[in-house]
Amino acid sequence: MAQKNKNNQKVNIKKHKNFKVKLIVAAVVAFALIGVLTLRLSNAATYDGYQRFRIVQTAESQLGNVEYNPQVMQYTEGNAESWCADFVSWVFKQAGYAFYANPAPGRSSWRIPLVNAQIAGYPNLRSYFIKNGAYKTKESMYIPGPGDVVIFSRQGRSHTGIVVRVDQPANKNEKWIYTIEGNTDTNDVARRAYPMSDGTIDGYGTIINAQPTVKG
Repeated sequence: MAQKNKNNQKVNIKKHKNFKVKLIVAAVVAFALIGVLTLRLSNAATYDGYQRFRIVQTAESQLGNVEYNPQVMQYTEGNAESWCADFVSWVFKQAGYAFYANPAPGRSSWRIPLVNAQIAGYPNLRSYFIKNGAYKTKESMYIPGPGDVVIFSRQGRSHTGIVVRVDQPANKNEKWIYTIEGNTDTNDVARRAYPMSDGTIDGYGTIINAQPTVKG
């Protein structure tokens, strides 16, 4: 009888341990799912693994580079030109998600030198994203995510940068976009911030998950 009780105790202990293990596993899975769901719901932009993180991290690594130091000349492939779009192109390439536009003498396929200007033989970022089905106008009410590209092409402005985050400051009544941009008004790579209602914003080039197949 004593041996039977001991055996029953062992079975009960084993069941209790198995139950605790199952509870821990379930809690870990639930926590992971909640985390992913929260991340998805926190921003209208698609979450796609490390892609966004790598783009933002690459942009942050370039903060402070001044026109036209050797590093900035890498963005432009040695050309002395307005380089905000070159900066965005270079960041995407370095992060492992290079653009692909028709190459030309003095310009590799990864580098898109224009924001929105229509010049024969030169691709622009706005058209490139549109051709790849990855452009959201401001009117679409799309909320950009980290790594997206903001396009300023209204009210006479032509500029671009990489979105770092979007949030609503406590002292503001709308969401603000925080960016890293090249060729800023201080002629360097720097952080900037804008209300989402900024009249010069035209839209956003969103993350292209697969390697683009449409040439610029």
